[in-house]
Amino acid sequence: MRKLPYKVIGTYHPAEGATPEQIGHDLIKIVAEAGYSGLRNHGWSGATWHDNATGSEVRHDYIRDSSARVWHQDSMGADVLMVVWANKNPTWIKYKYGLKVYVPEPFEIVLIENARTKHHAPATADEADRLFFRQYVQVAESEPAEYDAEGMAS
Repeated sequence: MRKLPYKVIGTYHPAEGATPEQIGHDLIKIVAEAGYSGLRNHGWSGATWHDNATGSEVRHDYIRDSSARVWHQDSMGADVLMVVWANKNPTWIKYKYGLKVYVPEPFEIVLIENARTKHHAPATADEADRLFFRQYVQVAESEPAEYDAEGMAS
């Protein structure tokens, strides 16, 4: 059985009428409960809501940056971990040198290793009712990395 290029750390269904700020705080709490902490000073000022102290953002608007629409790795460094979530049309993910594309289910909270994967905004990322969360995180000290045959930490 082939492993996914990401780790599902939970699911999240926001309350009806939840604001981007409420969604961001809820997801930050879930990520922390999963054993990860946000990297400071890595928020995005162009987001609908962002928090530099936890390295997180929620977008509820179209993606202006065309570089998100091609396969890429974020420029935060090789050791960076990133958590992503979307209520619909989740981020596409693949192994860095792989061809197979993996797409999480809507509402899944997934952890991506920047060094071993690439990701891509879906073509439908501009839909008005799509919400997207991203947070740069660090591994909990108590959780040693174990790597599978694909080179992905489990």
